[in-house]
Amino acid sequence: MTIKDISALTGYSVGTISRALNNQPNVSEKAKTTILRVAAENGFQLNANAKQLKQQHGNSILVVVKGTSNELFSSLVEMLQSHTDAGKYPLIVDYMDEGENEVLRALRLCVEKKPLGILKAGAAADVIVMDYKPFTPFSDENIDGHILFGMMGKNCRTTVINGRVLYKDREFVDIDEEAINAWTLEQSKKLWGELNHRQY
Repeated sequence: MTIKDISALTGYSVGTISRALNNQPNVSEKAKTTILRVAAENGFQLNANAKQLKQQHGNSILVVVKGTSNELFSSLVEMLQSHTDAGKYPLIVDYMDEGENEVLRALRLCVEKKPLGILKAGAAADVIVMDYKPFTPFSDENIDGHILFGMMGKNCRTTVINGRVLYKDREFVDIDEEAINAWTLEQSKKLWGELNHRQY
């Protein structure tokens, strides 16, 4: 039983159902009663998503799902739910109607829930993948120390900036390294010349 199943049984939109299940405003009493009754009758569990929406976690991850037609993104959400540690990084999933403005909705939820980050279809990402083997204990309590003092550039395998892969498997993508190196050399010559009052 999923929110989409409840939508099919009740005739209400996924956005309305999400708000009703999470006890949010802008849902009529009639709709809320019907939705909660159908959810209870069909054994729908108010899982960690619904519980976490009532709380404010600085370590939560917000996922915004727009409409019911995005099967790929729905599958991604299910995968994230199965791999995310609900204790350390609660996953907050918010379903909204097709006609709603996802940016405004996401902004409101960010103010309310203060998540670590937000995932939504079409959003550009900044991601780095590190190949890092720690030589001292590694945990959520000291990860910042490992990032600051243990990880180095050589540990980076892949870099995504604003949704664009610039570095993959330790190789630059669509970037002319030779041209950049040549430009850097010329600039360094100019800088050294100014500092040492001579021409290189």
